[in-house]
Amino acid sequence: MIDSRELAALLLDLHRRAGSVSYEDRPDLVEDFGDFIEVDYDSIDVETLDMAIRFDKKFWGLDASIRTLRVTGIDIVIATGALVGKTVLTVPGPVRTRWIAVRPRYAVDDETREILRKCSDQFYTCSRFTDDVFDGTYSEDTLKDEVRISVENELLRYWDGSDYLIIDGPLFPLPRILSRPESRYGKVYLGLIRERMSVIKERNLERKVVCVVKRLSHSRYLANIVGSGSTDDHVALMMARDLLDRSERMCVYIGTLRICLRYGTETYVKYAGYIVKRIGHVRHVIRIETADEETLHDLKHYVASLLDVTGLPRPVDLADRICKRLASSAYIYLWGIVPLDPTYESYEELRQAELYLRS
Repeated sequence: MIDSRELAALLLDLHRRAGSVSYEDRPDLVEDFGDFIEVDYDSIDVETLDMAIRFDKKFWGLDASIRTLRVTGIDIVIATGALVGKTVLTVPGPVRTRWIAVRPRYAVDDETREILRKCSDQFYTCSRFTDDVFDGTYSEDTLKDEVRISVENELLRYWDGSDYLIIDGPLFPLPRILSRPESRYGKVYLGLIRERMSVIKERNLERKVVCVVKRLSHSRYLANIVGSGSTDDHVALMMARDLLDRSERMCVYIGTLRICLRYGTETYVKYAGYIVKRIGHVRHVIRIETADEETLHDLKHYVASLLDVTGLPRPVDLADRICKRLASSAYIYLWGIVPLDPTYESYEELRQAELYLRS
């Protein structure tokens, strides 16, 4: 676990140094076309998938979870992760890496900034890709993305590479802020892309990893191609509607897109398609992404067959349950050692953590 005395001392010091009111930056994190980001396709096919496919492949699942404990003037972000297959690896646990971020909700002065940097070996207090510390001006969403993806990448390094791996979330994030790659958030997301693809290429995992994106309400790749002005989840449902109405067991694939980021001499490519599956009265929509187009077409049937009532593939759902239990346990543990008063909304978060552990 963590050194609770060091965390308590840091929080008390930051509390005493509370500065002026700050206003959080809110970078544009919508997934869309833009400068440096291109989306190509030969055709957008709508086809049914065979749900009776012979299951001769095995899959691992990888997921990370976030909970935030808010105390007087400070946010404590908890990031946990789980890799599930022939064995189980977790953060915190056997995989040693930072999993707690500390973010004062005020604009820090130079002295406080240095204190935060000195603690960065044990806690996330500043970005690994810029010179910025996490304070009240720094985007909370970007902070969470950096910490969460860092935990996922560390688990990915520990994976033995056997069989196939399904990761919850994009292969790499492509928010519109990347149209400003010299901005501090553009640098962060470019750094996250470089790090993820470096791990995959160094270990030759391009044909082993498939990623699943469930939250498509901020994605507009397919929507802009169709010209609907909506979001990808609504467009995919619309395109699959006629086929889905024919059978309760029908599953539809829409694709394939080639999504590319070009920045200077660097090029990062991922291949994506949409799966719409009807389970009972619910129609689930996900986007699957790979670094290799052939792998996308080879594995789409299997990923679709693995989708359960949660809308996630079963290996990812299992990893999700484990890392959420870890996050809930860590939240309750930190609640007991943090020397500052929690905010009202943290009481509700505590109740949710306790309920989750009892379920």
